Amino acid sequence: MHKSKEPVQLMVPQVAALLGVSQPRVHQLIKAGRLKAERCGHYWLIRPADVEAVRVRVAGWPKGRKRGKKKK
Repeated sequence: MHKSKEPVQLMVPQVAALLGVSQPRVHQLIKAGRLKAERCGHYWLIRPADVEAVRVRVAGWPKGRKRGKKKK
């Protein structure tokens, strides 16, 4: 019998709590393709490894761009 401490897949509320963001933000990440998820009926299921991939992403502005200045 296989006993795992980690769930195989997480739902949006669990992912939001882990990332410290709102549930709508998790849906935005899924829609933008930055967070891999699988639709199962009404629910989105996300693997813990995919949550970690989003968590370790460096936050902030892309390098080479100054905040508040537009590209010409």
